[in-house]
This record gives sequence, C-alpha cells and structure tokens, in this order.
Amino acid sequence: MESKVLLTKQIQTQTIKEFLDKIRGCIYGQFIGDSLAMPVHWYYDINQLKKDFGKITKYEAPKQSFPNSILNLSNTDGPGRGSFTGNLIGEVILHDKKKFWERGKNYHYHHGMKAGENTLDSQITRVLYRNMINNQSFNSSSFLEDYIKFMTTPNTHNDVYASSAIRIFFKNWSLGKPVENCPGDDKHNVEAIDALVITLPVILKNLFSEDENRNAEIKAAILSTRTAVDCCEYAIIYSDLIRSILLKQSSLRDAIIEAGNKIGANIKNDVEKYSGSNDPMTACYIDSSFPMMLFYAYKYADDPEKMLLASANGGGENVARGALLGALAGAEIGFNSFSKSLIEDLVEGEAIQKEMEQFINIFIDK
Repeated sequence: MESKVLLTKQIQTQTIKEFLDKIRGCIYGQFIGDSLAMPVHWYYDINQLKKDFGKITKYEAPKQSFPNSILNLSNTDGPGRGSFTGNLIGEVILHDKKKFWERGKNYHYHHGMKAGENTLDSQITRVLYRNMINNQSFNSSSFLEDYIKFMTTPNTHNDVYASSAIRIFFKNWSLGKPVENCPGDDKHNVEAIDALVITLPVILKNLFSEDENRNAEIKAAILSTRTAVDCCEYAIIYSDLIRSILLKQSSLRDAIIEAGNKIGANIKNDVEKYSGSNDPMTACYIDSSFPMMLFYAYKYADDPEKMLLASANGGGENVARGALLGALAGAEIGFNSFSKSLIEDLVEGEAIQKEMEQFINIFIDK
C-alpha cells in the first residue's frame, strides 16, 4: 500500500492530517446521512412528514404508525409487491419480523429502530468493511460468506425492511442455488440508488489505484449481491466524485457539475429551476435518484451538514441518497467538522469508529 511519502506527493494542497480527517468524515458521514433520513424514509407526502416531525434536525425514531407505508403490500417471499404467504421474510431473513409486513397494518419500513440507528444497507456496508479489514483486501466470495451469515443469523440488526435485491438473492439462496447465481434483477426495483451504498469501502481502498482495477472492484461489489449493470456505471461516476473531493482536484460544485455532465444532466440549471420552491422529490430508480443526489449536493454545497438535513426533509428515497451525500459531505468537511451530536449520538458510533480506524490503518495510512 502507498506510503506516507507517496500520499504526500498525491495530496499536494493539504496535509496528511487534513486528508485523513476527510477520509474519516467520508466513512462516518455515510452512517450519519443514512440515520438522519431513516425515520422519514419513503415519505412521499411532505405535509405528512411535517405533521409527524415538523422538520428533521437531529436523529429521530420512526413513528409507530405510517399510513402511507406500502410495507403491507410488499412480497414476503420475493421482490416487489406480492403475497404475504411466503416466509422468506421471517424465517430465512428478518427473523420474527414478518408481522410488520402484515396486510392492513401501517408499520413504517424501519419500525422500532432507535434514533441514530442505521438501516440495513448501511449495516451491510459495515459487513464489507469488516470483511476487508479481516482479509486486508477485497474478495467478493469471502464477503458473500459474511453477508449470508449476517442476514441469516437472528438478531444481527434491528431493521424490519429488506429491499427487492436482498429478497431476490436470499430467495435464490434458500432454493439451494449456487451463491454466484443468487444475485438477480426483477427488471423494476433492482437498478436503484441503494446499490451504490455498498461501494464506498472499495472506492476508498482504490483511491490511488488505476481506474481499471478500481472500476472492476466497484462492479464486483455491486454485482455480488444484485444484477444491476446500470448502477455500476453510476457508481464509477460517484467514485470519481468522491476522489475529486478527497484529493482536492476541484471544488465541490465543479466536481458535481462534472458528474452531472457524465450522465447528461445540467445540475446547475436544475437547481436554478427550483430556486425559491420546494426541493423536488424522487423514488429510488437510479436514472432519477442519482441526479437528485447531485441536485442536493450542488444546492447545499456551502453547508454540507445542511445538505444532509435538507435531503432527509425532502422525503422520497432519501436514505440511500443520504448515505451517499453523507460520504460526500464528510469528504468535503472532514470528520471533526460534523456536529458533536451527529458523531456521538449515532448508535454503534464507537464500533463504527473502531472499524474506521482499522480500515484506514490497512488501506490508507499503512
């Protein structure tokens, strides 16, 4: 791995101390952004969000009842909406949590989670961090062993929701398919922004790698759990954005504009179009949710912490967006610039910080 001498050559406009603080901010920021948005995940009625919370300004727990939830329509034996008869949910994964998917009930997607807890996708990212720390490398086969153990062991997490991509994988696994054949795509819910959440560990590991190696590991991380080819290309663009900010290759707004240009989006014009009005809302589908992530990053670039709160209060698919924005915000301002409460009130924050330091010692500051 690169020595501090080589790092100094690569990071010419900041000290190593500043750089490592930004790496810490990037890692920890993902979990901050995820948890801030967790209680208002998939609120598509802003009036309901305001009625329930007023405005998200800190970590909150979900409300006991969420009438607009479609968890009670979701398939308990596979992806998307469907039947309540299957027991993939409750027996194979999300043990004893099928009751929250019951027809006619109004449970929130993250019912019962504490203020400051992380949702399942960010928990799975921690599984990857720990696996890479143990192996001192990235190995998708080894990660999948830990992923399967984490998901199929009771009481490893408190979330009550699993995405379609997760349900597809474990439905195939429960049928005895080889692990390499378990990822899938239902052609509707899988090419979604949550696919990018898992990529940050390999993005940071490959910060100074050749593009070919970095891109291959980003794709491998995504494709190990879902068949989401389009998301791989968006993840590479996101990786370029993270690297540009961490290495101070350009300003945050310039880097965002460049990322937008790569997907044919004029982010500056989009932000100006909504000047003076509510921020737009979007669902999880990658071709609309990724530009929306850039929208929030550009509009609130002057105050990255405000960026995370605005995104949370924007509703829609804000959890994965919040995780990606959190990493971006942390890369911009650094770990020590986050509010003390956001650092200290994150559930399992001490454990996350320990994993963060182990990761940095192995892959960044060896």
